[in-house]
Amino acid sequence: MATVRKTRKPKTNSFTSILDQVLNKYNLSAESNPLQLRAHADELSTMLPDWKARKDVKEALHRCLFKENQIGVLVPDKRKKKLIIEKRALYCAKTGNEWDIYIHALDLSPKSNDEIIASCLRLFLFRNKLAKAGIAQEPIDIYAKLLGVTTASNKIQKEQTEQDVANNQLKIPPHFSLEKGLKRIQNIDTTKDLLLQDLADVIMMLCIRPAEVSSLQIDHYEVDPSNPSAWYKNGYSWYCTGYAKNKGENKNNLEPRPFLSMEKNPECAKALLI
Repeated sequence: MATVRKTRKPKTNSFTSILDQVLNKYNLSAESNPLQLRAHADELSTMLPDWKARKDVKEALHRCLFKENQIGVLVPDKRKKKLIIEKRALYCAKTGNEWDIYIHALDLSPKSNDEIIASCLRLFLFRNKLAKAGIAQEPIDIYAKLLGVTTASNKIQKEQTEQDVANNQLKIPPHFSLEKGLKRIQNIDTTKDLLLQDLADVIMMLCIRPAEVSSLQIDHYEVDPSNPSAWYKNGYSWYCTGYAKNKGENKNNLEPRPFLSMEKNPECAKALLI
């Protein structure tokens, strides 16, 4: 008499029951996109105490026809949590999935206010690595640029700078002052090979102002008291003009934007040239 082979039923335990509760509570299914799944990943993770529980839940998701990338978002592998930024970018380039870019950007986003500035830097590096990995600029700008993080970071740094200035804590080492740097540059002997210090001084001076140095010039404006120009400010007789580098959406524009800074005395205007 032939024995009838019994069909093995999928095992059910408390953790798969927890998964069912989460899926039903938030109406999640194999049709849900990664963003919807990630919104509830942290809640599910807190209810899975160890790797065995996570393994059971992943197997249950496979039986429910969830795809690998969906399972990875809902039950992320904690062993991969500390992926370096370059490997994240290479992974996104390999999969070619824009959702992966967004998910990794969210992973790099701040978890508290103390992490905002550091997270902004991590996201900046992530975008650079994505570009080097061959990903087009458009999906990088859409999925890896979290404007809220950038705005918050700029605000914090501005407030910190203002506070440092008010407390007289923002001090420039004498070696890097404009006066000493300019004096060293003026004493460079161009008939000889440049020293490392000479190159450092030139780079330092060029980085002070975001403008094309060759286009800058200082002019003295003689105001006509009876008919002053609309842009003129009383007491500002010296002004520095030139063309600044384009930024943001216009960074690839070949037409430079005009640069104008009015100063009250020639020394302040002169400082703009260096």
